[in-house]
Amino acid sequence: MKKRDNSKINVHPLSLGLCEHCGKLLTIQDMPYGSIDAEWYCPKCKKIINSKTFGWEKTPKGEWKKARWVGEDGKWTDKEPEEEFDLGCWHISKQLPIS
Repeated sequence: MKKRDNSKINVHPLSLGLCEHCGKLLTIQDMPYGSIDAEWYCPKCKKIINSKTFGWEKTPKGEWKKARWVGEDGKWTDKEPEEEFDLGCWHISKQLPIS
């Protein structure tokens, strides 16, 4: 495991996403409080983003499921991260509480 840089902002991998319009790395933690199916705007390109931006999909039963993850390279992957890592100004770890 890498040594933790305490200057990084803690982010849980469940909250990471990528704007489908401009590719900006985002976290739900920075979005206004609301439902996962709310309509938000990308802070960079100002276009509408939503649950798919953060890799979430509704199952046929109407339940939310994380279908895509942001990997260590800052790109989409279908594999959930197993190890913690740093990505820009964020420290990504499943050991962190989801806020």
